[in-house]
Amino acid sequence: MASPHGSLTTTLQEGSRWAYNACGPYNIHSAHIDGRRLTLQGYHMDGISSLSAPWEHDVFSTKEVEAWAPEDPKAIYSPTGQTLGDAFHTTILADMNVVKKSRGHMADLHLMGTSNDGLTADQHKHKNWMNVALKCASGVQRLCGTEAGRMGIVAFPARVGDLLYILCGGQMIYTLRPKEGGAFEFIGDAYVHGVMDGQLFEDGTFDGKNQETVILE
Repeated sequence: MASPHGSLTTTLQEGSRWAYNACGPYNIHSAHIDGRRLTLQGYHMDGISSLSAPWEHDVFSTKEVEAWAPEDPKAIYSPTGQTLGDAFHTTILADMNVVKKSRGHMADLHLMGTSNDGLTADQHKHKNWMNVALKCASGVQRLCGTEAGRMGIVAFPARVGDLLYILCGGQMIYTLRPKEGGAFEFIGDAYVHGVMDGQLFEDGTFDGKNQETVILE
């Protein structure tokens, strides 16, 4: 499912395997289209409680990136057991090297703030791909905090009060806005740190018995 506001959806370098698998074992959808209504199965996993201000300048400066950073970087991010600092540095890249299309990456703000003079060829390449990733994020995404204490990256038009859903067959988390009558408006896809690889199914939070019907209009 693609976002009309820019998408984090991607595949990994080593093949056509999706980079993320938030829906865990429920990776087959049973969508039904009726006119302008799309009916899916999914799970309400969280809600947006806070949003960062948008970046206003070129991300080759680290000023705007650092403005998003947690106040206490040594505190623990409970969904993964990492420090908040490490979770933040992973989240702002959506845990993705967009050049190599591989997982397991954190932003190095010290390197990003270092002059190119004196950098090795590898450091220069590392700095460049981080800037590419952050420039993409700054234009179409914003950092969010959630009601359950998670952090993530959501589509720029997201608002506080929007809901975060796992949709069966979808690799991402999805931002939905409730509408009158029980349906939702689709806002965009999202990266929520610590739940992108089916963890909420592995720990028993969700299973096939607590799915709900989600109608998008």
